[in-house]
Amino acid sequence: MVVHTPSMWPYKEWPEEHFRSLLRQLAGAGHQLVLTRGPGDADRQRVAAMADAAPATQLVDAGVLGFGQLAGLLRGAALYIGPDTSVSHLAAACGTRVLVIFGPTNPQRWAPWPAGTQEVRFVRRAEMQQAGSVTLLQANLDCVPCGKAGCEDHRLSPTLCLPAIRPERVAAEALRLLSLDGRELPQQVGDVAAPRAVPAPQVVPPA
Repeated sequence: MVVHTPSMWPYKEWPEEHFRSLLRQLAGAGHQLVLTRGPGDADRQRVAAMADAAPATQLVDAGVLGFGQLAGLLRGAALYIGPDTSVSHLAAACGTRVLVIFGPTNPQRWAPWPAGTQEVRFVRRAEMQQAGSVTLLQANLDCVPCGKAGCEDHRLSPTLCLPAIRPERVAAEALRLLSLDGRELPQQVGDVAAPRAVPAPQVVPPA
């Protein structure tokens, strides 16, 4: 399983302590975890902070990978988990099963696009919605998605909706997705997912 914890901007990042809890739960369920990151110091420090969240035999820092290396890693993953960031889009394009955590961003415009699909319609807000190989989680808050750069509308802004997505919820969804039969993934033809019709996304409306 590949887990990508950084995002380019802090207002899109799921809290570090939430990721640590998620890694502990997934490792406790017996899964092997690979952490991916970019070359910057912030990414390196964020991944380093996860080092003791799971046994070293189950948690690996992939280091800085080239585009082709990263795509190859993603194609081989049983599941990818990450925030609103470019790597989540790459994972979806590779045909990997994706679990993405969204905050203030509107998924109607910016949700990762499942590989090989003809048409995808994500809705503006739902606690969980799924299209093809992509499952998207949002907080159950009236302000979601605000479409701003965090609550204070600047790139370093805090974002209250992301902490509201609890790690237990993400872990439960990850384990559910891992339990699904692999035939439910998009069928691959070489390196490109074969186009197929995709039903309307499954939506769980806010309570």
